[in-house]
This record gives sequence, C-alpha cells and structure tokens, in this order.
Amino acid sequence: MKKPVTVRLPFSTELEESYVVKQGAELNLTCVPVESPNVTVEWTRSNGRSLDDLVFPNDTNILQLRDIQKSENYSCLAESILYGHVNRTKIIIVQDFPIAPENLNVSKVTGSSLRLDWSYPTSYLEWIGAGVQHFTIRIYPRILGNPHFEISGITERHHTFQQLNHSLEYMFCVRAVNLIGNGSLSKCSNAKTKGP
Repeated sequence: MKKPVTVRLPFSTELEESYVVKQGAELNLTCVPVESPNVTVEWTRSNGRSLDDLVFPNDTNILQLRDIQKSENYSCLAESILYGHVNRTKIIIVQDFPIAPENLNVSKVTGSSLRLDWSYPTSYLEWIGAGVQHFTIRIYPRILGNPHFEISGITERHHTFQQLNHSLEYMFCVRAVNLIGNGSLSKCSNAKTKGP
C-alpha cells in the first residue's frame, strides 16, 4: 500500500490554498499551530461537520483522508490561551487525467504553413487554476523514415505551424495536460500542404 502524501497547513500564511489529488488518493493534512502551550486543534469540512473520527488517535494535528472521491474544503481551527483562535483552510481538489480534445480542424493551408484548431470543454476547475495547464500536439509527417515529433506548452485551442514541407501530408493529434499528467490523444486529423 502506498504511503499517503502529507500536506502541512502552516499558520504563517493567510491565504486559502488548494492541493490537487487523483480520485481515490490518500492524504494526511497536518495542522501546524502557533507555538504555544495547551493548543487544541479541531478539523471541520466545508459544511461545518466535525472530522474527529478522521484524526490520528494520538495527534489531533493530523487529519487522515482516505479514498478521496470529491473536492472539498478542510479547515483546521487552532485555539490557545496565548493566541486565541486561528483558522486555516486547505481546498482539496479531486482531478483525474484530462479528457482528449475534440473536433480537430485544419484551415489556412499553404505550401509551408497551416492552422490547427480544436475544442475542449471548460470546467469549473479552470476557474480555480486546476484545469488544463497546456496542450501538446503530436505531428506525424507522412514520409518514410521520418519519426513523429511534439510541440508542447500550447495554452490556446489552436496553433499555426510554419516551415512545413510543401506537398507533404501530415497527421496531427492533440492531448491536454493538467496537474495530474498527460491525457489521452485526440482522434487525429490529416492535412496536406500545397504544392509549389
């Protein structure tokens, strides 16, 4: 069995932070309270429900999350006589490998260039910074002995290729990449550059 990832919630930061995991992941959240004697720690979900049943038996600072199935906010409330109440939240985002882009379309074909467009559904994950990070295009020149190559880091849903060989057929496939990794390749699209 894999050891769970441990994520610390330091009290030196004021901002809510997110952490992306795959569905079914295991995670330990560690609350790091202000150095103070007699600190009590309580964990809650976004709905306010106490999570006492998920803490380590002898250490209430550590919340054990197993088989995570949905995105959720987890809050750690530390209380001490010296510092009062301090609350920190970690947003756990459940994400899987991205789906394949769709509807590849080639346009603006010349003897040395062409434009490739595709569609990709927008999800709520993109609005919180955990959606598709970029796209990668795999290009197969249809010439004997010429291997495929890739262009990575494309942030738009289109790309214009320059300096292609004239009168040559190419096959293009696109994949999305997110924080979890590479998604599946799309259905490929073929195009031939114009002759001289």
